[in-house]
Amino acid sequence: MLRAFDFKCKNGHVEERFVKPGTKEEECRICGEPSFKQMPAPRSWTEKHNGVTSDNWVKKRESHMARERKANS
Repeated sequence: MLRAFDFKCKNGHVEERFVKPGTKEEECRICGEPSFKQMPAPRSWTEKHNGVTSDNWVKKRESHMARERKANS
C-alpha cells in the first residue's frame, strides 16, 4: 500500500511522493540529488473531535464567563 510522504533534498527541493512506508530515500526529480523522507508533524488533540465534546466545552466556557462577570460586577 502506498502512502504520501514529503521528501527533501540537500538543495531544499521538497516533493510529495507516494511510496511504501519503509522507503527512506528517493532521487529528487528536480536536481537528481538524493532526497530523504521528512518527519511528519506531530499530531495532538486535547479533546475528542466528535462534536459533542466541543459543545460541552462551549457550555462550560459560557458558564465560566457568566460566573466571572457576576464576580466582577
